[in-house]
Amino acid sequence: RGHATDLHRAAHTLKSTAATFGATDLTSVAQNLERQAKTGIPEGAALLVERAAAELERAIAALVAVRGPR
Repeated sequence: RGHATDLHRAAHTLKSTAATFGATDLTSVAQNLERQAKTGIPEGAALLVERAAAELERAIAALVAVRGPR
């Protein structure tokens, strides 16, 4: 149950942060992961984590593009 609690907390934090930056796809994946982790580690948790990582990369690239070169 400890891992599910950690996953739930991490997904919640990611969801909130993604929403702050307007990363709606990442917010959606994190929300789904958070919801499923509430009752334990879901069967498809690894796939959801992979999807979240891919969406995070997209969000980072978008933020870098908006920031422009340094």
